[in-house]
Amino acid sequence: MVITEATHTLVPIPQAEGRHFSPDLLKSIRLLRHDETQAHVLFALSELDQNTELFELRDHIRTQLKDSKVTWCDREKLEKISQQFSNSGESLEGVSSSQSVILGLIEKAVELRGSDIHIRIERQYTRVLYRIDGNLRQIRNEAPEWGLRVVNALYNSMCEEHSNTTLSLTEPSDARMREEFVNNFGLSTIRFASRPGGQNRLAVALRLVSRRKESLKFTDLGMNSEEEQALQRVLSSTGGTFFSGPTGHGKSTICQVSAEFMAKEDPGENIISLEDPIESPIEGVFQTPLGQQTHGEALRNLLRMDPDRIYNGEVRDAGAANGVVEAIMTGAPVMTTIHNNSPADIIQRLRRFGVDEDLLFDPTIISGLVGLRLVPLLCGNCKIPWKEGRNDVSPMMQDMVETHAQTMNIYLRRKAGCDFCASTGINGRTGVFEVIETDNRFMRLYSREGKMAAYLDWISQGGRTLCQNLLRLIEAGRVDPVWAHRRICNLDRDARLREGHES
Repeated sequence: MVITEATHTLVPIPQAEGRHFSPDLLKSIRLLRHDETQAHVLFALSELDQNTELFELRDHIRTQLKDSKVTWCDREKLEKISQQFSNSGESLEGVSSSQSVILGLIEKAVELRGSDIHIRIERQYTRVLYRIDGNLRQIRNEAPEWGLRVVNALYNSMCEEHSNTTLSLTEPSDARMREEFVNNFGLSTIRFASRPGGQNRLAVALRLVSRRKESLKFTDLGMNSEEEQALQRVLSSTGGTFFSGPTGHGKSTICQVSAEFMAKEDPGENIISLEDPIESPIEGVFQTPLGQQTHGEALRNLLRMDPDRIYNGEVRDAGAANGVVEAIMTGAPVMTTIHNNSPADIIQRLRRFGVDEDLLFDPTIISGLVGLRLVPLLCGNCKIPWKEGRNDVSPMMQDMVETHAQTMNIYLRRKAGCDFCASTGINGRTGVFEVIETDNRFMRLYSREGKMAAYLDWISQGGRTLCQNLLRLIEAGRVDPVWAHRRICNLDRDARLREGHES
């Protein structure tokens, strides 16, 4: 039976008049309703098959729901079901009015597929904006006093791991929301960051880290078959796979999906993660937080845990970079993310972190460099054909698009949108990838002649760039070329890189 939030709904246990069931029993069961058939299934731990309290509860459910049946499961299956569903029916007790406002903002953001909440406190007003499918949308406009009251309640009473004891209007602050406040919304955590603007002005950004509720395939993320095969070859090597891109463009998701793929390929492998903090559940991986150790210390400790493979949340500093390379050298391949604009720049970043160059240019150690971007998809109901919307585009962009793309099937975003896309002109996002499999030729050129020589040679050997894949989506009528040029990758990027190289 396939169970996801798309097929089933988690429903509360029907109340029995004058009877309260024990918390231990309620933790050991989940009641789901199939959305199509409306049939109910009670999942219960198989170890309770002789439990009299469960028999009583089961009989009570059957009197309320005639179509219900019981399915026995183990603890691993029950936890997986729990992770797939947001139990929004559970309410938090004793929350203040300001905390209720914050929870309402989060609930609405999740409903609208928001990835971030921005609260901008100005001198005369407060603006609340959501980032949805890569674009900011204003949601509320309130008094500055409202904004200060809300963000103070958020930081001081709903967060932990504070960088400052109390929220500061003169210094940046960082924290993350406590687990009990985010679980009901299908989130793993919410990262809090603020920056003062002077004169009691404050910018607050809340990054909503979603908890993946089902296993994804590489194709679900937008990867084509050639890229998927290349990535699978890299992942099965004995080296490291590095995923790069800007904040909020899906690095962690593709890295998590890669770890789950490897765990399914060989269930006998011991795959351990190091994360700061732990985000989405990764099936088949034992996940561990960074804790009080440095990244280098934690990676060295992981090597004493008999790992076959390591999932490292992010390379942020020299300790993490050298720890990852050390782990690979000991025979534990690593999957990790790193902040970089281009996958070819990953090696430069590792060099700045002090990784030894004899190791840096070894393709058996640095095996794969993967870049990605999340691109908003045009609403199929209201997108505008290029010929119809061309005159509303600047002459510079007209020339850019018509020089570097075939315009026959190109469409533009309708700024006013329609009811189907909530007046945004956008409906969902997909990934655009660039997968570089390193080899001795690539690394030798990189070492002797520099990044551009190695990168352009990789392209000449048939490597598909981020720009090429973006143009493929544009020419299929799925992505706005003007938005893509400004936000994702200049459409003339590859042409400019090749200028003077081929002469």
